[in-house]
Amino acid sequence: MQYKNTQGMERAFESNELSSITLPTNITSIEERAFANNDLTSVIIPNSVTSIGEYAFSFNRLTSITIGANVELGYCSFGGDRSVDRVDFASTYYNDRVAGTYVRPDPNSFNWTTAEVAAARTQAAADAKAQIDAWEQVKKESGFTVGEFSDGTLVIIGYTVGVKDVIIPSEIGGKTVAYIETTFYDLNSVVIPPSIVVLQQNTFRGTPQRITIGSNVPMHYLAFDNYDSSTNFQTFYAKNKSRAGTYTSNERTRKWKWTK
Repeated sequence: MQYKNTQGMERAFESNELSSITLPTNITSIEERAFANNDLTSVIIPNSVTSIGEYAFSFNRLTSITIGANVELGYCSFGGDRSVDRVDFASTYYNDRVAGTYVRPDPNSFNWTTAEVAAARTQAAADAKAQIDAWEQVKKESGFTVGEFSDGTLVIIGYTVGVKDVIIPSEIGGKTVAYIETTFYDLNSVVIPPSIVVLQQNTFRGTPQRITIGSNVPMHYLAFDNYDSSTNFQTFYAKNKSRAGTYTSNERTRKWKWTK
């Protein structure tokens, strides 16, 4: 039996266990329940079709619908399948009524989208995973967890906890390490490269006894957590004209010494 462009085709192929159909390219409408309650997973609606009746493709397992622009959809024309009561295809289609192939991940999903958007989302997810994998490799090789700003500079957001002697690199993967947004705990020594733009509050908890640093590095007055201005690193660094070099602290007196 062929689907024809005539009245009286309501329920024409309802409950026929159909798994695929090919619609004539000259039809202008599809009547209500015409292909309801089958096993269809995809359907191509000819561009000649201008209206689809109520429940025309309801209770199938559709994951792909190719349809022309500005088609009038009857109530639940694609609504329902063997697992759920409704399908939100119409709400997606009516956003723009554009021609195209609309897909969803599985028959139980309400997340219809165009194939182009689905492909873009898949690519974006793949790109995101690739970036995560790249940062995981960076962490494995450098010991640091990093993030990247829109200008391409990097920020350290984590490190291997328990390490007592830290050398912060000026570059990772050819990109400049400019910021630190994590807290280092109880280090013995640290090397801070000239690429660091600023040391923020609580960058270091437990001031390292040996600090190698560039010149004129801006820092919060609590970047190192010794609040005693007579012995803290921040004060000595400023009094020393913020010169580059290595600063060491006497463990007993807590006085600082500078060497180039």
